[in-house]
Amino acid sequence: MQNTLLQSPKMRRIVQLSANVNNLAGDRQTKQVSQTLFNDFVKKCQYSMDESGKCSGIHPNLRSAVYCYGLRQSLEINDYNAVNNLYT
Repeated sequence: MQNTLLQSPKMRRIVQLSANVNNLAGDRQTKQVSQTLFNDFVKKCQYSMDESGKCSGIHPNLRSAVYCYGLRQSLEINDYNAVNNLYT
């Protein structure tokens, strides 16, 4: 069954796109952009009473990845609190 799935053009494209996404995840420029987006988000939203979509300006499809990357790189408790306050 797996061999049959991988032979379909749609599945090959999905695997190819997945590989491209994984490669971009290790790209230095992608990391820098993610960190900049996260830092801007914290500045704009840390005291906001709005939902993250209203104050962050980060596209919904990218939001969770940017937040996760930013939190993983951050050493500041305020960064964690900014994200936590929007979701609790």
